[in-house]
Amino acid sequence: MDTVQVLTLAGFLTTLVLITVWKEARTALVLCGAVFVAVLHPSTALSHIDIGVLGLWLGMLVLAGALRQTGLSQYLALWSAKAVRGNPVAILLVYAALALLFSAVVGSVPAMFLMVPVSLLVAVELDISPLPFVIGEAVAAGLGGALTLVGDPASMVVASTFGVDYTTYLSSVAPVLGLTAVFFFGTLVLVFRSSLKVTNERKARILDFDASRSRPDQALLTPVLGVLVLTLVGLVVAGWFQVPVALVALGGAGLLLLLTGPKDALKHLGEADWNALVFVAGLFLLVGGLLDSGVLGVLLPALALFPVPLLWFSGLLAALVDNVTAVTVLAPLVQSLAGAPVSPVPVWLPLVLGGALGGSATLFGAWANIAAAGIAGKSGYKLKFWTFTRYTLLLSIVNLLVASVVLLIPGL
Repeated sequence: MDTVQVLTLAGFLTTLVLITVWKEARTALVLCGAVFVAVLHPSTALSHIDIGVLGLWLGMLVLAGALRQTGLSQYLALWSAKAVRGNPVAILLVYAALALLFSAVVGSVPAMFLMVPVSLLVAVELDISPLPFVIGEAVAAGLGGALTLVGDPASMVVASTFGVDYTTYLSSVAPVLGLTAVFFFGTLVLVFRSSLKVTNERKARILDFDASRSRPDQALLTPVLGVLVLTLVGLVVAGWFQVPVALVALGGAGLLLLLTGPKDALKHLGEADWNALVFVAGLFLLVGGLLDSGVLGVLLPALALFPVPLLWFSGLLAALVDNVTAVTVLAPLVQSLAGAPVSPVPVWLPLVLGGALGGSATLFGAWANIAAAGIAGKSGYKLKFWTFTRYTLLLSIVNLLVASVVLLIPGL
């Protein structure tokens, strides 16, 4: 390797290590590393920033923020808790299912802001630890985030890198994640059932909830749901007409801002995670330097091009770093080594699954986990790394094992 290649590789690996051990400053660190690598390849550096991914994510964040402000998720969570008559095991499963659904529709991180606050409230009324609810929702968010190409930044990166449209992506991941979810829900109950025993008196407190008092803001809910449905339909049909999905998401966000007026528009824009958007832009610069340097073969073993090894390889990296970083780094490397602009499903599918399922293994492995723990911490329930990880690691291993078996099924 020449001097530029050595410096590029050193800058990349140093940045990767630093953002792993110093997560609080990861945005600043990745920007510093990205600029260092970009300076070594100034003529092509900025071309690696994927505006499509950033635009798609920004549009969905605006829509998710508006949905949060309607109060719909709180109403559904309280209503469903009453519907299952305060049974904590049933509530655990329902809340995990809602987290999965919200993640698939508006994103895994926004789903945590929709679900975790109300689950903390329910846990207090049941006089139990909120840990089962928080963990169930976080891991389910990882599954839901991988289910659609708008569910997580990692999914967006994979779809953009490999040129996969919404329906192709969904039809490819749904069989694997569907079976994985069945085993996940079963394992979730087995792991937490003993800690979800409550008295009838506590169940009665849930039945006393007046869900009507938390009814959604109808004036805001109608335009938000209308625009959200139009956007989802647009994402599905965009591939038929070769329209970039980013334009659909940004168009939906723009229409919503127009319908809700300037005052609410500022609130919706404020819901976007600008820090995370800058972080991903920095990752694009960082990985772009690797592409320009020609040192790809150093970073990814040829063995990782096989579906199951790639699943576990990406899962391990996601658990150590985080799912978005892992997939953003690996996607262009896998594509380049595969030698095709649109790789077959066995190449990109295990990559996105490994990032999602492996990232759920540790507290810092998935952005949804970090968001869930942060929300719980602000409410006075601090989640330490091992307290969280000793459960999520088991759930993640089970999910990866199931996915490995399903990927080996012929004709999937």
